[in-house]
Amino acid sequence: MIHLRYKLSTRALTQIFFLLLLCIGSTTSTVTAGVFFPVDSIPQRYAVNAARLCQEKNFELAKKEIELALMQPEEALDAYTWYTRGFIFKEIYKYQESENRNSTSREIAVESFLRARSLNSKHTEGNGDAALKYLATTYFKDALYFAGNFNTLIDEKGDDAFRKYLSLLTTVGSQENTDKSGNAFYKTRGQRSLQLWMADRCDKDMLNNMLSELNRAIDMDRMDCVTKYNVAIIHYNIGVNSGDNFIHCYEETERTGHLSMAKSALDTLLIQCGETREIVTALMNLNRFMKLDEEAAVYELLLKEILEKD
Repeated sequence: MIHLRYKLSTRALTQIFFLLLLCIGSTTSTVTAGVFFPVDSIPQRYAVNAARLCQEKNFELAKKEIELALMQPEEALDAYTWYTRGFIFKEIYKYQESENRNSTSREIAVESFLRARSLNSKHTEGNGDAALKYLATTYFKDALYFAGNFNTLIDEKGDDAFRKYLSLLTTVGSQENTDKSGNAFYKTRGQRSLQLWMADRCDKDMLNNMLSELNRAIDMDRMDCVTKYNVAIIHYNIGVNSGDNFIHCYEETERTGHLSMAKSALDTLLIQCGETREIVTALMNLNRFMKLDEEAAVYELLLKEILEKD
């Protein structure tokens, strides 16, 4: 009879563990099912109950149960317990706090997954790392939001979210191309700086901040022709003193410097990105302004050829 009861207990435990896999496997569209701990290695009662409650989306009771698990010396030292805690709080973030950019649940989830990794790293090739990748994408989403909505020179919240995104990807050994995401982040922040600078074109600190962010975006993608063109046109507008707002803000030496940078940027852009109508038009007008008539005439002819083809 004792032997029979033991078999029934094992079968029940197997069923509970299957529910845990369902809970984990359905977390998000970006989190795929992976290798978790074998049933025989899970003696925990509280952690398994917490997993079942998570699958039922009874998150409040799941939280209480997993905290009870952490009060048990044996369970508190087991990576499985920390994985379960991570998934519970990730689910809470996903279903209840996804629009909260200061979510405590997300921070607890990350902390728990990292703790599980430190306790037993050989079991992190499946759902744990997939969940961390998912959480990384949420930090990147927040980073883009902050990058497009700050109102001061320093975007601390955007920096913090972007650092967390990069850190988690590094932790799980992701092969994702972070240059692409970096380009998007710095370009968004540069565009926001441009909006702020347009409201006060005498704000040279914001101008320098904008150019710095846009150039960082270019560093992340050397073929980002649109951003390169925009930077060149910013220098061009200041250099030719375009608009009344520039007249009293920039000395002649400053305007000359911007003009030189615009010409250099456009010359390089023509080589790297091709003879587009926008680039050729800008070079024609710039050379006319600088009284380089022969060069201006060359670009004028080239522009006619482009327009005829169009």
